[in-house]
Amino acid sequence: MERFRKFRLIVFAGLIPGLGCVGTGINKGDFSLISIGEEWQLGEQLSQDIAKEMTILQDPQINAFVTRIGHLILAQAGSDTPVAARPWEFHVVDNKDLNAFNIPGGHVYVHSGLIAEAAGYHELVAVMGHEVSHGLARHGVENLSKQYGIIALASLILGNNPAAYQEILASVLAGER
Repeated sequence: MERFRKFRLIVFAGLIPGLGCVGTGINKGDFSLISIGEEWQLGEQLSQDIAKEMTILQDPQINAFVTRIGHLILAQAGSDTPVAARPWEFHVVDNKDLNAFNIPGGHVYVHSGLIAEAAGYHELVAVMGHEVSHGLARHGVENLSKQYGIIALASLILGNNPAAYQEILASVLAGER
């Protein structure tokens, strides 16, 4: 019982920042130097490298379940959100932590421990909704734009700055270990 109480606290604490994200509007007041197309290219590259570093579950039933939840959440975003109409991918990471994360380009990762410990469908939906909202608001590329600036991002997108890419990948992976 104590384990579920701790999980609910984690979920609730995780939702508070998410509500702020949704309430402030998508990219309202922030900027992104990366187009949506470039974001999806970066996300595809990052997802391939994450798959080399983390164990992604290949269970068709679990993957279909998580993907179905993700697409239901996206459907609620509405068609006025340009990134909601893009192709999104939902992955399950073989990790016992109660965690989920997203990366630019419509990739959401859910840890198997979160799925196993969720007291109900609603808890998993809440956490995934939080991660999807970060992707819809393009927080990842906003942060990259602020952190790296226009020159570094241009060379990163054009493939001329592998060191910056490695730094981004390391940052994503460091947050998940």
